[in-house]
Amino acid sequence: MTAEPRGYCLIINNEDFRECGFQNRNGTNVDAIRLREVFKQLKFSTILCDNLRSYQILSEKDEGVQEEMSKNEKKYAQELQFKDMMVAYSTTDGYVSYLNEKYGSWFVDALCTVLCKHAADSDLKEIMRL
Repeated sequence: MTAEPRGYCLIINNEDFRECGFQNRNGTNVDAIRLREVFKQLKFSTILCDNLRSYQILSEKDEGVQEEMSKNEKKYAQELQFKDMMVAYSTTDGYVSYLNEKYGSWFVDALCTVLCKHAADSDLKEIMRL
């Protein structure tokens, strides 16, 4: 991919879970900042949103698609739909993902390392299968 930006990266950093009766997930900021920097280096347009509710998450995703569509004069309208979206989870349903307050999560650390190492010679789908 040679276009700049290469795409749109929406990073949702939910750290505050007190309203749900859970403890905060301290350390998520480390992950969010690292993801933003890696995707900026990969020439993606990045937006970082903190502590969104579910309805806000859907709204941010839709606004991001609309922003990209307006930039590209609907040239890539079909490509910017869900088929061109990747969502990655650090664990499967019913399990927990451990997070270090100082270093972030193992998952994001590994993801960023692999992205930096293989971005020049592999596409995102291939990288996620490594």
